[in-house]
Amino acid sequence: MAKELKSKEHLLHAYQKKASDDTYEAKMYAEVSQLYNTYIKFLYNFKLKSPLLHTRMSEVSAKIKSVSIQEILGVYEAFDALVTQIFNIFEHQNFCKRTRLLSNVIYLLFQDLLQIYKVFYVLVTEILERFSEMSIEYAKKSFVVYQNFVNLTKVMKTKADKIMMEFEFTIKLPQYYTPDASLVETLKICIEQKQKGNGSNLDQVSKQLRGGMNRDQF
Repeated sequence: MAKELKSKEHLLHAYQKKASDDTYEAKMYAEVSQLYNTYIKFLYNFKLKSPLLHTRMSEVSAKIKSVSIQEILGVYEAFDALVTQIFNIFEHQNFCKRTRLLSNVIYLLFQDLLQIYKVFYVLVTEILERFSEMSIEYAKKSFVVYQNFVNLTKVMKTKADKIMMEFEFTIKLPQYYTPDASLVETLKICIEQKQKGNGSNLDQVSKQLRGGMNRDQF
């Protein structure tokens, strides 16, 4: 599907309102259409580079194990961009409720968001497993990834319920990650030990890094 969309990219255009039409409806159709058009193009270009979003969840864990930390961080950046674009469209959910077409767009985006979250969850568990072996540079970047995943989880818990209620969606929600405050401190200690060049304590620290994470739950 991604290859087919890419081959027909020249045909993908956002809705263009007439210059004389200054109505609220026309402006909103144009804006939502442009946001969705941008999202779709970003999504299929990412899928052409990485198979993670069109891989069965039962196979994602094994596939990520063969991916380098540089690639994992690249996937995170793409996920962050996709989630941001989805949330930007969700800002217009009240307008989207007016038509079946735009309600269906919200439905498809919501499903995409849940899929991204599930893969992101597995990606974070892989990062934690490798954390004690990373260079300081990658450890610091991975720490930011973990914190952003925790923040996304908090947002998901509130946004998902509101959207499902507003649009009456019947979609099974994932089991959200429960943040562990002690894990943040463990990650900080690990980075400090790396900065000091002290690797003797990292074995013990690494055993704590997957607390509360179950990569096989999906």
